[in-house]
Amino acid sequence: MNIVRACLLIVSCISLLGCYNYSLKSESDAASRWLATDISRYRQATPSVGHLLPQAPMNVRLAHSDLSLFAQVFDRVLTLYVHEVDKKSLLLAAAEGMRRSVPDPTNVSNRVLVDSAIQGMLSSLDPYSSYLDAAHWRALRDQTSGEFGGIGIQVRMGQGYIEVISPIDGTPAADAGVQPGDHILSADGKSFAKMALRDAVLVLRGRPGSIVKLAIKRQKLPKFNLSIERAIIKVASVRFSLKKNIGYIRVSRFSDRTGAEVQAAILTIWDNIGDSLKGFVLDLRRNPGGLFDQSIDVADLFLDKGRIVSTRARSSDLHYRATKGDLSRGRPLVVLIDKGSASAAEIVAGALKDNLRATLIGSRTFGKGSVQTILPLSSEERLKLTTSIYLTPSGRTVEGGITPHIEVLSAKKEKTDAQLERALDWLRRP
Repeated sequence: MNIVRACLLIVSCISLLGCYNYSLKSESDAASRWLATDISRYRQATPSVGHLLPQAPMNVRLAHSDLSLFAQVFDRVLTLYVHEVDKKSLLLAAAEGMRRSVPDPTNVSNRVLVDSAIQGMLSSLDPYSSYLDAAHWRALRDQTSGEFGGIGIQVRMGQGYIEVISPIDGTPAADAGVQPGDHILSADGKSFAKMALRDAVLVLRGRPGSIVKLAIKRQKLPKFNLSIERAIIKVASVRFSLKKNIGYIRVSRFSDRTGAEVQAAILTIWDNIGDSLKGFVLDLRRNPGGLFDQSIDVADLFLDKGRIVSTRARSSDLHYRATKGDLSRGRPLVVLIDKGSASAAEIVAGALKDNLRATLIGSRTFGKGSVQTILPLSSEERLKLTTSIYLTPSGRTVEGGITPHIEVLSAKKEKTDAQLERALDWLRRP
């Protein structure tokens, strides 16, 4: 199973490299020279928006590493971004992003201006593409490996705020009542209106035991403040329990061992209940996603055949299929979903729904239908770029969310879990 997927990934990489046109290097080099000229102009006098694109070359000294970094990012966006992009629009976004992030360039280094230009260019593409320097790359690795310091939320960039995709189970944010869809306007008085997502994430993290004060806007409610104590976030992605003759498996996110942990949970449930097992509940609520390959592994555990997901890049499609061997042995399956179920969680829910393998109960999912690839720029720097969209087995995108078969809205003030109770009742039907 893993060998087949590894081969698919290798073929994908070869395909991407094969599509790489080295004649674009001259365009990327020209773009980095353009940036050097624009930085020189900006340092001399801030131009109006109508004159952001310089018309005549000027002398400026940028370090070779700065020129190379911008050229690499520009080149990868041109060749690998999921949609074709306009070169002039990219440069305009870089210039505007640099000016927006650094209103006064007098006392900042060229590298700060280059980083701001890169972030401006990437933020014009979508809410998920981002440049990761050493600190931000380390923070992302910590998040997927299972332990980091912070409040425990998954977020994406909004217009002047960061939007909560989902709080993580058992974390300070979840305990404080942070909800999917909340708009965080600032933290400790630092506004997120002009801040890059990668920087906002670092603001939210900090020393365990320290307090961060968030300004939050929730739907039609007035803005309110919420103070949360940071803690070490240990993400246990899978936990399970026995509900009499039903196996309950909770997946809070897709980290690097989620597939193996779900497999172990299924086998343990079988060992404890045996042939009297009525079915499984797979709880993907408040699951913000995670690693793409782990979502495929989890879906495959409940399928014996059929397509799991397809990815559509600019130049090619890839199809991921289930391998023979349904570890749940065809027992009835309910998948719980809600607004906090996103990305990898939606891949699993969509695969099990379209293959008629599971009944979905809950509410419409978040609707994040794109795949980000981590591309190396140097030993310590990475580019997180949207390189494809994913489609459910029926060929549908999940933008706008996946609808459940049975809608059950969560009642936050009730002590019982109405969605879980409905799932258990469904599986216990005669």
